[in-house]
Amino acid sequence: MPDLTAAPGEFVRLANSFEAFGMVLDLLSRQVPFRDFDLAQIAAAVRLQLKNRHHVAAMRGRVLIGYVGWMPTQRDIGEGWLAGTRALTPVADSVADALAVTIVVALEPRLALHLIREARKLNVGRRAYFKRGEGEGARKATVLNLQR
Repeated sequence: MPDLTAAPGEFVRLANSFEAFGMVLDLLSRQVPFRDFDLAQIAAAVRLQLKNRHHVAAMRGRVLIGYVGWMPTQRDIGEGWLAGTRALTPVADSVADALAVTIVVALEPRLALHLIREARKLNVGRRAYFKRGEGEGARKATVLNLQR
């Protein structure tokens, strides 16, 4: 029986390059719900995530098989975003006490959990906020990233 807890690929931070940008957009263009998003909006988000290293990618060889990207923010903004009473806005890393996970895409179901785990390791002490997609049930949408 295969070990479902084993990482299915190598986790890396991509370079801020045209190649990485294209790889991420290509992956997103083939996955619901991202393939239906406005290109300008999703491209701007990915560009900032690559530039500021607010992402983790899963690679199998030279093939991108998963990606998680986030935005540094503050807890009051994250709480309002989850409640639908406030727009999600970024803040400088130096004053961020939270992050909003804005993109999670994985070609294999078990990979998403590994990607989020890697993102949490990079954001110790910050609360993570995320909205779950349709059909995923009522589950936690915030978690505090404790020390490794």
